[in-house]
Amino acid sequence: MNEKNTSILKEKIPHWKTFTQTNLPVVIYYSTCGGGEECITACPYHLKIWEMQEMEVPFFGINQAPRKRPVMINPNLCTKCYICVEACPTGSLVKQA
Repeated sequence: MNEKNTSILKEKIPHWKTFTQTNLPVVIYYSTCGGGEECITACPYHLKIWEMQEMEVPFFGINQAPRKRPVMINPNLCTKCYICVEACPTGSLVKQA
């Protein structure tokens, strides 16, 4: 892939900071998220609340690249049971204060 095609690809994939929201029941730290979907699998309402979306994100702070990460698409359906927080092996989900 040449440099021109790479820059076009990066323009289409949003940066992870565009997915940060303050009105969520949990804070998602995308730079440490491993993208294993444990939070989605553990959630009782998994596919109604969560969705995997591609974003430009580093993996543990290095090598920023397009990767799929969980996004809370319907936070109003969340019952605040925080099973997703407990299921996250990297500690990337934290209860919103």
